[in-house]
Amino acid sequence: MVKLVWTQKLFQIGYERKLENIDIYDVLPEDSSIKLSSDLAREWEKELYKWRSGTGQPSLLRALFKCHGWSVFGLTGLLLLLEESLRVIQTVLLAYVLSYFEHTSAVSKLQAYIYATSFCLAYIFASLLDQPAFHNSYVRGLQMKVACSSLIYRKVLRLQNIHINRDTSGDIARLMSEEVHKFNLSVIAINYLWIGPLQALVIGWLLWQQVGLSCLPGLGLLLVLVPLQLSMNKVFHKLRGRISELTHQRLQIVNELLCNLKLVKLCNWEMPFLGLVSKIRKLEMSMISQTSYCRGLLTAFFFSTGKLVMFCTFATHIFSGNFLTAQNVFVSLAMFEMLRTSLSLLLPWGLQHGLEACDAINRIQKFLLLEEKLMLTLTYRRKLVSAAAESNEIAIIAKDFSACWNLQKPTPSTLESISVVVKRGQLLVVAGASGSGKTSFLMAILGEIPEQRGQMGVSGKISFCGQRPWMFSASIRENILFGSKWDKLRYTKAVEACGLTEELEGLPDGDLTIVGEESGQPLTVEQRAKLNLARAVYHQADIYLIDDPFEYLDVKTGRHIFNSCFCQLLQDKTVILVTNRIHYLRAAEQILVLTQGAIRLLGNPLDLINQGVDLEKVLGDCGLVDVEKSLTIEDSIVDSALPTVIQLRSEQVLESTDDMDVELEKMMKEEDEFASLQLETHSQVSSSQHDQPVGRAVYLRYFYLGGGVVGMAVFLLVWFVMQSTYVMCDWWLAYWSLDFTGEINGQKPLEDLNMYNSTTAISPMNPHNIMVKFYVFAGLTAGVLLLSVHGALTFFYMAIRSAKKIHQRVFHAMLYTTLDSFSEHNPIKLLTCFSQNMNIIDNVLPICFFDAVQCLGIMLSAVIVAAAVNFWVLLVSVPLLLIFLCARKYYIKTAKDIKAIEYESRAPLYNHLTSTLRGIWTVRAFGSEERFLRSFDRYQDRHTAACFMSLAINRWFAFRLEILCMVFVVAVCYGAMFVQEFRALDAGLVGLSLTYAMNMLGLFQWSVRQSADVETQMTSVEKTLAYTSLVTEDTEPDTPSLMPSNWPQYGIITYEGVSVNHNNDNTKALRNAWCCIRAHEMVGIVGKAGAGKKTFLSALLGLVPSSGTIRIDGINIHEIPLPKLRESIAVIPENPVLFYGTVRDNIDPHGDFTDEHIWKMLDEVHLKEKVLMLPENLYTETCADNPCGFSTSQLQLVCVARAALKQKKILVLEEAVTNTDWRGSAVIQQTIKTLFKHCTVVTLAHRLRTIIDYDRVMVLETGRINEFDTPYELLQNQNGAFYKMSLESGEDFKTLLQIAQHKFENKPYRSPSLETILSTEVNMNFSSAPVRSPNNFLPAFQTLRLTRTINHLSTGGNRFSMTDD
Repeated sequence: MVKLVWTQKLFQIGYERKLENIDIYDVLPEDSSIKLSSDLAREWEKELYKWRSGTGQPSLLRALFKCHGWSVFGLTGLLLLLEESLRVIQTVLLAYVLSYFEHTSAVSKLQAYIYATSFCLAYIFASLLDQPAFHNSYVRGLQMKVACSSLIYRKVLRLQNIHINRDTSGDIARLMSEEVHKFNLSVIAINYLWIGPLQALVIGWLLWQQVGLSCLPGLGLLLVLVPLQLSMNKVFHKLRGRISELTHQRLQIVNELLCNLKLVKLCNWEMPFLGLVSKIRKLEMSMISQTSYCRGLLTAFFFSTGKLVMFCTFATHIFSGNFLTAQNVFVSLAMFEMLRTSLSLLLPWGLQHGLEACDAINRIQKFLLLEEKLMLTLTYRRKLVSAAAESNEIAIIAKDFSACWNLQKPTPSTLESISVVVKRGQLLVVAGASGSGKTSFLMAILGEIPEQRGQMGVSGKISFCGQRPWMFSASIRENILFGSKWDKLRYTKAVEACGLTEELEGLPDGDLTIVGEESGQPLTVEQRAKLNLARAVYHQADIYLIDDPFEYLDVKTGRHIFNSCFCQLLQDKTVILVTNRIHYLRAAEQILVLTQGAIRLLGNPLDLINQGVDLEKVLGDCGLVDVEKSLTIEDSIVDSALPTVIQLRSEQVLESTDDMDVELEKMMKEEDEFASLQLETHSQVSSSQHDQPVGRAVYLRYFYLGGGVVGMAVFLLVWFVMQSTYVMCDWWLAYWSLDFTGEINGQKPLEDLNMYNSTTAISPMNPHNIMVKFYVFAGLTAGVLLLSVHGALTFFYMAIRSAKKIHQRVFHAMLYTTLDSFSEHNPIKLLTCFSQNMNIIDNVLPICFFDAVQCLGIMLSAVIVAAAVNFWVLLVSVPLLLIFLCARKYYIKTAKDIKAIEYESRAPLYNHLTSTLRGIWTVRAFGSEERFLRSFDRYQDRHTAACFMSLAINRWFAFRLEILCMVFVVAVCYGAMFVQEFRALDAGLVGLSLTYAMNMLGLFQWSVRQSADVETQMTSVEKTLAYTSLVTEDTEPDTPSLMPSNWPQYGIITYEGVSVNHNNDNTKALRNAWCCIRAHEMVGIVGKAGAGKKTFLSALLGLVPSSGTIRIDGINIHEIPLPKLRESIAVIPENPVLFYGTVRDNIDPHGDFTDEHIWKMLDEVHLKEKVLMLPENLYTETCADNPCGFSTSQLQLVCVARAALKQKKILVLEEAVTNTDWRGSAVIQQTIKTLFKHCTVVTLAHRLRTIIDYDRVMVLETGRINEFDTPYELLQNQNGAFYKMSLESGEDFKTLLQIAQHKFENKPYRSPSLETILSTEVNMNFSSAPVRSPNNFLPAFQTLRLTRTINHLSTGGNRFSMTDD
């Protein structure tokens, strides 16, 4: 403890101000991540060498023992053994001390003081050994955790790709976030596995000497508790496993909701999801209730076990004809208390943590034995190139190369017989349909995919840009440099070429702005894609592997980047570009078209055309070209062909689309929800939560939700009576022993306890008197047991009920909140609320709170008993209490700051791991493994320093508490000796007070820790309850409108001066829009980013507040309940997903249709064969992260089937920006035109070809309706916005014009006649609707008015959006 004196300065700083990272000392050299991991890695390599040489199996446990065995079992075990030995000696000395207070004592005053001094010294030295033992054990556990964490990260950098996918990434994250933390307590817990039995033998022998055979019932009861405790731990383990599964399911749904809340609202799925989550939550709480009640019973039984043991022991002792004396009562009581703690608590605790540590070691060892990536050296790969050709012009060569991601499964090869030669300075464009093997081809070049046969040779340094934009937690400049040296000129060129110049100017700190996957400045997906490409372009390399950089970019940006990067900056480099934007093919020296991992087409595009290859047909078969809507590709290439390579790369080209490999989709996704849950929750605890203590209102609300005023009053009453009975039980023993000691005085015990014929006054030896006191003792013991059980069950019932209500209210508030209110909160923090916070409220807080309450009661009892025996003890107790309160306040402030810093330092560590897992291809492609390992060690050292500081101040504060306990014990002991000189004290009461004081040490520390933990955990309640104040939607209008039962019947949509403001300011996202979308009309909405397209549709669906009037069939939507409004409109979202549940649940969430109807509809949308291939067909389980292999186009077709089942009159479609090819888009559009030909269709389009054959097109600019007419008429206006947009779209203008003209001339719009509408409407019953204006009378009137005044105006100008005035 002397070594921890330096913490005093830290306490002073923490008391004066808030602690910061700069206040944390650097980690000691012997505790550094490099030192510890190197030591363990050396021993682990020895184990692997034995395994590879066939001389034995590898053992991580053996490697850890060689590194830390002496510290764990030597020093820590020796300190704990000495401490427990002194505690046993202390109980023996207690007998000598109590002998001085007996009425017939022959102990002299000097002897008494020697006994008292020995007793106090034994207590002091035992206390002094306690903290060093704990400190050493926690330090060793921390060192083992650090070493294993670093070893895991080293393995990640070498791991084979098949083990880094969506499922295993979560397992890897859990190893570091959960498993390694089991070393913290295992070191000290394991030592009790051998100390506990040894202590039990010694105490058993001493008890035999004290009370003889009477100790056997008590010992038997304690021994029975050991298997009972172990069996209960097994039950808890099973229940925890089941709870974990249910929690995972619930969090999976909540995570999907948080990511797709807008979609849930669009589809009006609040009630199905509320029912689904409530059902899972009910099962989860049922399991939690069983666990909590079992824990409550176990805790109550443990609390009352001491009384049961004493009852069995002393009942046997008395009925055996023996006396009760203060010595044998309270010495036995102290010994049984030690034995109870050892056998019932520490031994099972040690066994539990020992098994958990062994399981963790086995899981880590299993991970460390996974296959590693075959590290082909650059020299070896160059030899393959040199062997293939004498010239030095070849950069990449593949000879009959076949590869598969998983060689252990007999699946078809991912790449099959690939033979290709890429010369230096060439541009090779790789194209192919989804799942054709484009990304796998790049991975083969990088050596990431295991080869089956053939050879792949690479000569030169490689730079890589992955398909999914990736960045790590650092500044933008560091992300671009990625370990390379700073070259200002090259850096500027790379930033300009990738279109990042303007983006950086708009950031607060320019390129020094901190960004990251989970932290830092948020970037749009377009900005992330540019940064991802800039990293590859800046890197000095010979070969550049670029995987579809245009997927997230618009046409203009994509053209700029292609010309600037590939045609200019990298014009002399070897570039392999994966893209499906076919117009870039004309700039390539070679094109490679893949189909199912095999080469479909390879060669120079001009040479292929001259050879008679039908490129249009080949690319059309691959789904890259819509044959009906495109010009011949050969003509485009021939017309634009130029003789030189540089000219080919400089050609101005247009774009198409691309999608990623289906086979690699899992490997490109983030780790599963549960793992990200574990990593994010560690990073979300900020220092702000530690600044202010939780108010009393939070405590009162927590208990009020659990049981109300009556429940709180009942629990407080039970708790008070229970504590009183607990003390009375021991006091009755003291009183009973006093009677025996005072009046028996050496007489022989009565041998016949059945003699009740005495008529003399009751004496202590009277059988009747003995039985009366026995019954009282039995009643008090039974009362302790029953009241303990009742109090525990009452408390846990209130806690469970409170947890249920908190979750119910928060989930309801989140589900029905407005999108504006939802956008103001971080989804990660919301997920933390439902994961970490609710886990604390469900499982941790009740146990911690109940322990704190029980410990508080026992401590108060000890002080009260000591004061009752010797009133002068209060002279010491009151100052000690004041000192304790001051010390606690002094400690808590610093401890919370240190804990906050510990959590904050943990976030970069876990973020670095998840970032590495997501960008492992990039890290290994750039050869940055060693640099990332150094960064990991640096992050871990910061976290270790914070952990060590937290450990140090905890031990130092615990030592101060021990000093207070020492003073209290000394005061009680010497106070009794001092008072004995003036008046005789009862030996029983002195023994009672000393026994209670002896137990103060552990209880005092535990109660302080538990009270601090309760205060910390109540912040979870506070933060969770704060989300109940989310602004919810007004689902019911103030003045509801009466509408026909079949509304909407036609799908006529009118906007009358509709405006929508942005969330954060008063600027308008939609400006005074006037328009009418006619019945059964197909309308496309187009415009640049930020034009107001999504706002236009959001206003229609009531997702955003709007001014003006929106009518559907003449009825104002603001007078319609939101559920009814959204239920009446079918929506196909831009990013469709499959939620948790079955395929059937996703198609028919309300369960309104039979399987026959669903199969028929799946056949209509061309998904029947796909669903039949699923394991359980319609009832196959699915979720957002595992959509059963559905592509984005197929997911949109699922939405089409859902909408078609409901037979809505209005369909709103948001076209997907990415991950769909022309073939998928064409199927969607054709299906919509077939199934919704009698419906109004509004499509938010990103491709003009999608809506060029629609009835009309609306062009939005800066929130205004700029144009609204037929596509053909809009294309005739060369000054119009739609005309300019079509020229810049990257699509062939002639083709667009031909399709629009064909639609205009041959397929004109045919709406239901006005006479039909009027004749139908007049037959409807509107007698109950109040007529305030003509607009309230007939929908047709409104339609007719807007049609005449707006839609028949000539095009041009800004006549479709009136001024704000």
